[in-house]
Amino acid sequence: RQDLLVVDFEGRLRLYRNEGQGPGHWLGLRLTGSQPGNALAYGARVEVRAGGKRHLREVSPARSYLSSSDPAVHFGLGEAE
Repeated sequence: RQDLLVVDFEGRLRLYRNEGQGPGHWLGLRLTGSQPGNALAYGARVEVRAGGKRHLREVSPARSYLSSSDPAVHFGLGEAE
């Protein structure tokens, strides 16, 4: 259950807490790049298959102008192990 912090250039920062009570499994990965200049593996694609479903993520911490996100990829798997 990830929380979300939003920083607005023209306003106050906001913290949205995920207080859900449901059970669930998850997988978080922090990748390391092997190419010079790409230590955080930007652009890497990760595929996870769990519970009969296919989950895809791409390491892309840049979201828009002057913003950034955690470079780790996170998969919410629910009941799947």
